[in-house]
Amino acid sequence: MLESFPIAILVPSDAAGQRLDQCLVAHLDISRARVQQLISEGKVLVNEAAAKASLKLRGGERISVLGSAERPPLRAIAEEIPLDIVYEDNDLAIIISRRHDGACR
Repeated sequence: MLESFPIAILVPSDAAGQRLDQCLVAHLDISRARVQQLISEGKVLVNEAAAKASLKLRGGERISVLGSAERPPLRAIAEEIPLDIVYEDNDLAIIISRRHDGACR
C-alpha cells in the first residue's frame, strides 16, 4: 500500500451485503490478512467508529484507513552451527551441518 493516509472510501450501494474486509481488499489491492490486521490495530473506521472485519456493509458508509499495518519484528536469531563445505565451485556448494555427536543432519 503506497498511498498517503488517511484513505477515504465511500462504499457504493452495489457493495451492500459485502463484508468490510472483502470490500477493503478490493479497494486497496492488499491481502485479506493485511486488511484484517489493519482492522484489529484500529486503523480502519466505518462512519468514524471502529468496526469488525465481519461487518456487513449496507452501502453509503464512509470508511477511513488511518495508516498501514505494522509488521511484526523478525525473530531470526543467529546461532553457531558447525558446517563442513564438501564441494564448492562458481555454481554449486555442498554443505553439511554436523551435530555435536558427529551425526549428519
